[in-house]
Amino acid sequence: MISSTLRPFTAVVSALGLWTACADDKQPSTDSGAPVTTDTAHPCPSDPTCNGIDDDCDGLVDELAEPAMALWYPDLDGDGFGDPSASVEACAPPTHHIAVADDCDDADPMVHPEAWDPVGDGVDQDCDGADAVCGSTGGPRSVYDGDVTWTGATALTNAAAFCTEFDGIAGTLTITGTAWTDLSAASCVCAVTDGLVVTHNASLDTLAGLPTGRAIGRIVALTDNPALLSTAGLDGTTWTGVSSGNERLDIRRNPVLTDLSGFGGWSHLDQLHIRELDALTHLSGLPDLTRVTESAELRDNPLLTHVDGLTSLAEVVELRIEDNPRLAHLDGLGNLKSTGYLTLGGNAVADLTDFGGLKAIDDRLTIRGAPALTRLDGLVQLERLGGLRVEENPVLTDLTGLRDARAAEGIGGTVELHSNPMLTDLAGLDWVTWVHGDVILGGSADLTPFQSLHGLEQLEVVTGAFVVQRVLLLDDLEGLDVLREVGSLRIDGTDQPTTDPFQLVGAPALEVVHQTLDIRNHATLTHLTGLEALHTTGNLLVLDNPMLVSLDGLDGLRAADTLIALRNPRLQDVSALYGLQAVGDVCLDVPGDPTEPDALLAALGTTEVCP
Repeated sequence: MISSTLRPFTAVVSALGLWTACADDKQPSTDSGAPVTTDTAHPCPSDPTCNGIDDDCDGLVDELAEPAMALWYPDLDGDGFGDPSASVEACAPPTHHIAVADDCDDADPMVHPEAWDPVGDGVDQDCDGADAVCGSTGGPRSVYDGDVTWTGATALTNAAAFCTEFDGIAGTLTITGTAWTDLSAASCVCAVTDGLVVTHNASLDTLAGLPTGRAIGRIVALTDNPALLSTAGLDGTTWTGVSSGNERLDIRRNPVLTDLSGFGGWSHLDQLHIRELDALTHLSGLPDLTRVTESAELRDNPLLTHVDGLTSLAEVVELRIEDNPRLAHLDGLGNLKSTGYLTLGGNAVADLTDFGGLKAIDDRLTIRGAPALTRLDGLVQLERLGGLRVEENPVLTDLTGLRDARAAEGIGGTVELHSNPMLTDLAGLDWVTWVHGDVILGGSADLTPFQSLHGLEQLEVVTGAFVVQRVLLLDDLEGLDVLREVGSLRIDGTDQPTTDPFQLVGAPALEVVHQTLDIRNHATLTHLTGLEALHTTGNLLVLDNPMLVSLDGLDGLRAADTLIALRNPRLQDVSALYGLQAVGDVCLDVPGDPTEPDALLAALGTTEVCP
């Protein structure tokens, strides 16, 4: 053991380089400075042990296994990470120095290895050698849970603040009322689960600016953006399902929008609405869309001429193509196989040949207000027709094109035809043997110029009401040759011209009216001849027929729940009702023979009951 009285001397000798304490057997150097030979069994450790410096600051110089002096790194921005290119060795940290290195920008406290690195800002905040990109970790790194709205004058500030914490949204992103010209302020958003709403942005002319690798749920609403020219900025988006299940594309009231590209990969939607786009000429951008589970609307697009972007579409629950005055061809719909509702009107289409692949219209075909449609040719593969409505078509001359649908054999819903001034008969429906719904001929404010019911010669059963009203030139029911059963029958002559007499001949096989037989307001009807086969009805109403004299024609009637004949001022003969065997309430007014009601009631064994 070295005496404590020797420590000052030892320290001096060491300082002069004459002695080192690397090991107990180490010898001092010679006067010339050359080292003496040391014991090979105890070699001198390598630097820093033998560097003549107290590296570990314990007051001893070059003791065995002495570590290197600590390195310190300047941290001028105070973010807890130092500049690795400017280290210093010291026993204690100099001012503004720390022991942690790896800062890649010591002038910015927001840049360091643990910093949040927003996607798309061109800055490597987390010092990993590159700016953050979408998908580098398999999905968004930090997700805001809820809807996000950036609006008005604060939109840019709010977007920037969002990007300092998040790169994903578990909800909907709405951008509204901004002065933005593109979407570069949203360049950090890698994922939006429930879609994108862009509305009422006065200067927005492109949707470019979103980050590469983004994923957006299939809800996109682009409305009321007066400067928007194209949706091509959405090219490259990965489109995903949404939690609500209501996937839709709604583009409307963007007056200079001409390009709808950017929606590749959309195989199905719940709703597709393309409306009120003043500059759009071609509907493109949906090359993969095969199915719309609710509604597809192409409406009020004044320059639209083609829908060639829908070539993959095969199934739509409701398809409405209306008020596109330059749309003369629907060639993009050649692969459509089925729809529930198909509504056409206000277009320049002259026929239905572009629907050559359509096999089923399960609910209703509506042709309404079609200024150029002359024929309904083209439904050559149609096997099911759920209903038919044809109204207000100024140049439609016939329905013969519907013969292409004869494989359907019947119509599964209501048939309604009125206000087609050039349509004079129903030729083209001669394949229809049944209608599971109503048949309504006429009935609008405009008179319908049917001259006959020819075309219904095969019709046997109508489960709903058969209604003939406001039919301009119809003189009788000729054409209903085999009709034997209807739910109700209403023959209403309101506004019928009085030049030719009207009669009920033409339905010789009609046996049963399950609910109501209603004959009213025929100015020239004198009798009910033509209904001789009728034996059962629910309610019989004969009202307001000023020339009606007799109920002849009802001689075969055997059962009626209610019988009412009122306001027929010339009626004098109700003897045809004496054959009734079962009747409920009866209310008769026979001005031509006031005694007749009492006699009939007595014969039927009932009393008068009027509503």
